[in-house]
Amino acid sequence: MTVLILADTGLLLLLAILIVGLLRGHAELLRRTGGVQPASTAQPTAGQPGIASIPDPRTEETPAWDVAGRTLQGGAMKLAMKSDRNTLLAFLSSGCMSCQPFWEHLDEVSTQTLPGNARLMVVVKDPNYESPSKLEPFLSSDVPALMSSQAWSDYKVEIAPYFIYVDGGLGEVMSEGAASSWPQVFSLLRDAIADGEMASRWGG
Repeated sequence: MTVLILADTGLLLLLAILIVGLLRGHAELLRRTGGVQPASTAQPTAGQPGIASIPDPRTEETPAWDVAGRTLQGGAMKLAMKSDRNTLLAFLSSGCMSCQPFWEHLDEVSTQTLPGNARLMVVVKDPNYESPSKLEPFLSSDVPALMSSQAWSDYKVEIAPYFIYVDGGLGEVMSEGAASSWPQVFSLLRDAIADGEMASRWGG
């Protein structure tokens, strides 16, 4: 009887060790995956097929910062947010699995007219966080792509893929959120624009 109890205890201890090891390995994988942040800031629904996630309300208003950085060709570039065009900023990453559908269809999207007649800009982090060689095959000549960790910091972006819509005339962030596909991004954007127009009619 004592032998059986000791054997059961040993098996439970071994199982506990294996579970701890798996959890640690999973946490390390998440930590190393580009665009995925700690659980305290990540949106659990981001990247799940068919689901869009809306971030928690910001504690303070986010200005529409100009985006400056370097292209993959090494040149410097700056895009002003206050202009005669609205802007859709797509924060993507080379190491983010949920970003893959956005990279694969970027060239296709570049030929479309975006809601609000917005221009599209892709923003990735600096080279020490990204793999330029992975990004290059997906880039479109019609969509500017900048490497700018500063922009991620300015807009307080903590997950990828993440999208911010800027009203060029006002120079303000009008809408933001995460989605799992370009059609879903455009659907959310159309809803946000329609809601904004209705609010204007109501004087809100």
